[in-house]
Amino acid sequence: MTLKYKIFLLAILIAAFLCILCGVEAQNHSLLSFDAQIASVFSTLHSPSLDNFALAVTKIGNPYQTFLIFLVLGIFFIAKRKKYYFYVFAIATGLGIALVEMMKVTIERVRPAMHLLLEAGYSFPSGHATISAIYLLSALILVAPLVQNRFSKIAWILLSVIIFPLVALSRIYLSVHFASDVLAGIILGSACFLFATTVTFHHHSYRE
Repeated sequence: MTLKYKIFLLAILIAAFLCILCGVEAQNHSLLSFDAQIASVFSTLHSPSLDNFALAVTKIGNPYQTFLIFLVLGIFFIAKRKKYYFYVFAIATGLGIALVEMMKVTIERVRPAMHLLLEAGYSFPSGHATISAIYLLSALILVAPLVQNRFSKIAWILLSVIIFPLVALSRIYLSVHFASDVLAGIILGSACFLFATTVTFHHHSYRE
């Protein structure tokens, strides 16, 4: 992917995020309707077993588990002598966490009134969704090519494309975030990853 294409794609992601942000700030009717419709759909899916499953899945995005995953993947990149892969992963993760925390206290969007999980802090954007997007892209673009065994690679890809999206969706299911919070988090996480790959790999000309 050329530098120009990366910058173009990054601009699209930033524009999409800003559109959602402006909609949240202005309490746009279409955005609020979108959130309400998605919440209504998820409310029809509730059952004790799914509730327990969602509560278990969402813990993967909690700080302790997130740090553990970061540590494991970081050690993997270093062991594979892919230090620039680690730089991308670290920059994307650090930037994502910093931007989420900054925007939460700036936007101050209150979480949905009814929820199955008690969460402190503000709602926009979803930190779980942001980190899930970063970790999913890292798993597919950075980790998967380094896995030599074909079966292990397929298993890793399948696990990643199932688990990380479920973490993001669990936030809507548990009603601790609006759908727009999660969508914005996914876009923000994708933008952070793309930014990290651009500044790191382009600067080093894709060489170790």
